[in-house]
Amino acid sequence: MIAAVVSVMAVTSCGGGAEGPADEVMSKKAYTQAVAKYDDISDFSSGLARVRIGNYYSGQYGYINKKGKEVTEVKYVIASSTFHDGLAYAYRDGKYGYINTKGKEVIDFKFISAHDFSDGAALVKTEKGYGYINTKGEIISATDYSDAGDDFHEGLTWVYKDGNYGYINNKGEVVIAMTFKDAYNFSEGAALVETKSGYGYINKKGELITAAEYDDGHDYSDGFAIVYKGDKIHALNNKGQIEFTFPNGILPAEKFHDGMIVVCDTDNMKFGYINKKGEIAIPCKYDAADSFRNGKALTVIVKGYDEDEEEYEAIYSIIDTDGDVVENLTESDAEDYESVDEDFDDMLYVITEGESLRSSLEDLFW
Repeated sequence: MIAAVVSVMAVTSCGGGAEGPADEVMSKKAYTQAVAKYDDISDFSSGLARVRIGNYYSGQYGYINKKGKEVTEVKYVIASSTFHDGLAYAYRDGKYGYINTKGKEVIDFKFISAHDFSDGAALVKTEKGYGYINTKGEIISATDYSDAGDDFHEGLTWVYKDGNYGYINNKGEVVIAMTFKDAYNFSEGAALVETKSGYGYINKKGELITAAEYDDGHDYSDGFAIVYKGDKIHALNNKGQIEFTFPNGILPAEKFHDGMIVVCDTDNMKFGYINKKGEIAIPCKYDAADSFRNGKALTVIVKGYDEDEEEYEAIYSIIDTDGDVVENLTESDAEDYESVDEDFDDMLYVITEGESLRSSLEDLFW
């Protein structure tokens, strides 16, 4: 069974200079004219909005300002919808480059692939392999990595070469030796890596802070990381110690939020919450449940199916950390929320903004 998951708090991207939908940023006149001219208008970012003429597969992109004036030609086959560190990647004539918020091409179109800037550096691909550039377009790292992270987390990102993973900083310097079989992003000062003996966590010095004995794991959040070993699922504290073990039949989501984590009771396929002590703080009684944000979470209880209307009847409620209902929502209210969790073990179906919650409930039961 797949459950729908939605969130109470809208998610905004960091570092992209997001300013919102075009109809909220532009004047009514400018927006109306833009809609008549373009087939798609993205949200504004750093004063510009990406626009498209033509369909998704064969159209071309450009950028407009808040007055609707084109600051670039509509000529790019691919273009980022957000600016990071004042730059956005674009693709034309078979190569990637970068433009600034004035619409000028400031980094040559010479890369095989390109990504958004993060902490002043961006992942690009050259003829030799992957590497990083700074905001001036200068190469700041080796360019022969076979793979690499496309953004920095807590000042570091992973890189892969000759069968091993390590970490570099935003200056392109290798700061954790490439000795791991697998590596993930840093979170709360620790990163999950794979050694010859199994998975464990390292600090920013590259030192193991846990035994490398686990079968898999997730990022730290709220001071805890979820790890798997055999048929047991544990919560590690920020010292790398097992704080508690999840009860049998309880499958946790990836991350703690506000001291709680969404869990699924696999016997009855209902969702609830466990606190940092490993106690079931809110019983598994929901058909959908999202992570807490600022002390609130959105839950869904399906009451039945209306055959005449051919739709599901559900109660959408915002609850607090005691499990008490703060507010009941209509379906139209609920479908505006965006999930803060990722899929885990095919148990959760994530609802994204603009996608009908009703359709996802149909996926749940059909």
